[in-house]
Amino acid sequence: MEIEKLVLDASVALKWFFEEKGTKIADKLLDALREEKIEIFVPQIFFFEIVNAVKTKSESTSKDVLRAINKLFSLDFTTEKANLILLKKANFYAQKYDLSIYDASYIALAKINGLPFITADKKMAKKIGLKFIKTLKQANTSLEK
Repeated sequence: MEIEKLVLDASVALKWFFEEKGTKIADKLLDALREEKIEIFVPQIFFFEIVNAVKTKSESTSKDVLRAINKLFSLDFTTEKANLILLKKANFYAQKYDLSIYDASYIALAKINGLPFITADKKMAKKIGLKFIKTLKQANTSLEK
């Protein structure tokens, strides 16, 4: 069986740290990653976004942030370093869809590698409307197959 490859948005991975709508589906993706059933690609900024979000939660402590860092680096992500092609493509999507370069970097990474992009940001997915952008709910459907 071939391993499914995808680009994962930080909005999904944050659900591994905070119980909220969609956490159960996000946890299924985490389990699939740990079981080597999927390969998750992320841009380098992913790690900074997750750790910053954990840090900025009002009730978080330095230990919470360190636990998040350790958890992230215990997982086997395929990380794309910032590079000319990725940044140019991210700029294209950022300009075209009025996104931050951060958000556009995930879309660019997915497009460059011909992979689906999984996000918990339904508004962004709907606004952009590209077929390779899937919501967490859509990802759940493919996990159940």
